Amino acid sequence: EDTKEAAKELVFYVYAILCSQVYLDEFEGALFTVNQSDKRARVPIVDNAEVFKHLCELGKELAEVEKVDYKPENLLEFDYEFIITQIPKGFHLVNSVHPFDEENEKLILTDGKIEIKIPCPIELQKLNISGYDIVKNVWLKFNSYNFTHCDFTGEDAARLLDFLNILVTHRVVVDKIDDVVIQILSEKISLIEP
Repeated sequence: EDTKEAAKELVFYVYAILCSQVYLDEFEGALFTVNQSDKRARVPIVDNAEVFKHLCELGKELAEVEKVDYKPENLLEFDYEFIITQIPKGFHLVNSVHPFDEENEKLILTDGKIEIKIPCPIELQKLNISGYDIVKNVWLKFNSYNFTHCDFTGEDAARLLDFLNILVTHRVVVDKIDDVVIQILSEKISLIEP
């Protein structure tokens, strides 16, 4: 039983490290190296039990955020009820070329005639993962009428608000991980010697 628990903790520790933006930036060129084993990125294992456990907990927290049924806290303080009531019956969401009002930090949902403006921080508007603008080229695209051939409903709007809150929650956890990884990479926290 102890071995299983230790293995789980190690997995969550490694997961936290591999999700650190600081780690990903530091080892960008080495992460996808196949043939040069001497240049591959390695996962630093700290010799401080408290730091190890802290990163395990953050890894677990991040894994929870990424579950399909995760219900996020409303960190962006959306008025869900008000936004949901703005979606008219028969609304056909268009994945428009310019869905953001950057100056006012809004995401604009439109069917080509009606515009519904939702608060959306610049950091989420510009969030890019693996070359994809996550809000515009992923969420809006896959929930647009052209893709679904279905009306965009209040339920869909609530899912969008949850998605935006999940992105912020993910960033908050990764920021906590990054704070520790910065200390590890700057050798302020010592590593287990091989």
